[in-house]
Amino acid sequence: MPQQSDSASPLLSRFCRPLNAFLVCAALSLSSAALAAPSFSGPSVGKVSQATVFSGKGFVPNAALTVLVKRPGGAEAGFSAVATPEGALSYSFVPAASGVHALTVTDSAGRSLATAVLNARP
Repeated sequence: MPQQSDSASPLLSRFCRPLNAFLVCAALSLSSAALAAPSFSGPSVGKVSQATVFSGKGFVPNAALTVLVKRPGGAEAGFSAVATPEGALSYSFVPAASGVHALTVTDSAGRSLATAVLNARP
């Protein structure tokens, strides 16, 4: 049976090792970016009956989201939203009463992704 020559091995090693290292680094970079938690923020203080804009990033692109608003006193309401193709979200909220309002962004399975708090003043 003929034997294979090992002359190609050093040449392959010379090119494959850097390529493998690059691929591993690229995969780690992508996975850490994918694991970064979405953020959602806005002013911590606002006025009753005045629109306050909250923005977020790091959501799944084009994902169906819900912004849950918990009002002072505990009443909660959900509002549909969709992330942009870049994974961003902008949400305008008009508080009807003074007090602390908690806004939570959830995914289509109801998992909490990010939160923000607004203290509405008269």
